[in-house]
Amino acid sequence: MSNTPRIVVQGKRSRLRFVLVVILVATCAAGVYAFYQQVRQATAREFQVAKGELEHLRAEQRRLSRELGDAKDQAKDLRAEIAFLKQGKQINQQACAAVEQSLPSLQAENAKLREQVAFYRNVVSPPSGESGIRIRQLRLSATQDPRRWRFDLLLTRSSTQGKRADGVIELEVKGHADGKFRRLTQKTIFEPDTPPLVYSIRNKEELGGELQLPDGFQPDLLTVTLIPKAGVRTVAEFDWDRLLAVGENAS
Repeated sequence: MSNTPRIVVQGKRSRLRFVLVVILVATCAAGVYAFYQQVRQATAREFQVAKGELEHLRAEQRRLSRELGDAKDQAKDLRAEIAFLKQGKQINQQACAAVEQSLPSLQAENAKLREQVAFYRNVVSPPSGESGIRIRQLRLSATQDPRRWRFDLLLTRSSTQGKRADGVIELEVKGHADGKFRRLTQKTIFEPDTPPLVYSIRNKEELGGELQLPDGFQPDLLTVTLIPKAGVRTVAEFDWDRLLAVGENAS
């Protein structure tokens, strides 16, 4: 009688342990499944994020490729423009060299033409009503002062009848300074106390004096104006370098 109840108790304990094991396994399985679902959802979200980032990187790569292509095209255009500018610079340099070579001859020809014009102005008969006074000769010579110049003027009269012809002579120098044209009147080229340059001629008369030019001034033309007391004034222009050459040869 004592052994039977003991067997019954052991059987109940075994069933209880089995039930506990089943519950534990089920609980573990449920936990594993829940963890699997969480991992799966997290992995799906990360995949979507990674996919979006990949699309963004691809779009960025396409944009950079387009910009690179545009930059290459611009570089090509710039290289072509630089080559064009270099060629234009060479052409300009060649043109400037040609102008520099031809400039002295052109200046000499221009001076010769101005001298011829001045000559013909002087030899043409004066208009009616004038006293027939002509500028027969004009010379320039340098002095010890590089800014001062000596001038010698010879006037002749075509008509010797009647009384003397009186008048005033005005000088004017045309040239350039600092690349700009300048015109110096008699008040500028003569000292303030210099008396007026007058003439009183029957046959011929020689006059002279000194004029002064400012620093940096390059003279081109000397203009002589004869203003008679009665009649029309006479104006003649002379090339400065030619007058200087005549004065040096005369000396």
